[in-house]
Amino acid sequence: MGSKRRRCVALEEDQVEEIGHLGLEDDGLVRAAAAAAARQADEVEIEKLTEEEIERAYQTVFQLDEEYRNVIIEEAFYQSEIKMLQARKASIDDRLSKLKQKTKEPDSDSIKHIRSGTRKVIELEESIDALKSELSKTCLRKAKVEAVYISSMSIIEHHVANEGEGLFLGCLAYVMMME
Repeated sequence: MGSKRRRCVALEEDQVEEIGHLGLEDDGLVRAAAAAAARQADEVEIEKLTEEEIERAYQTVFQLDEEYRNVIIEEAFYQSEIKMLQARKASIDDRLSKLKQKTKEPDSDSIKHIRSGTRKVIELEESIDALKSELSKTCLRKAKVEAVYISSMSIIEHHVANEGEGLFLGCLAYVMMME
């Protein structure tokens, strides 16, 4: 197996490793790596691929479809949780600032409310930071899945083009073969 062919066929493992070495904070680099995967996938030489390699590409696409949906759902969950916690934090911050403005000479009750409110704000900030970290990890997983999907779809598209059938019919034929 030639090195160019091996690189194109085993693109999913290579891209997952390459993207895994990137930082979680730099989404631009992850997107760039996914675009590089798409460009490399265009170099596939379908005539040299074995049936096993083509079958692996079909299996990968079908498996990634469900995984991609799960990642999208997870991403939406984290985003909604972050928005909810940020709204709660803003509400508590607003109440704290009003309480501080109202009290010229704080009594023990006001001090307790201010301290507990401040503690709650700190806890919410920590929760928001943890959710943002999880959201970053989810975005990285999404980019990895997209990169592998793009490379596998490229193999499938080249295979279907060589077979002279439409992409939908090619996928349908593969599903029928699996059964």
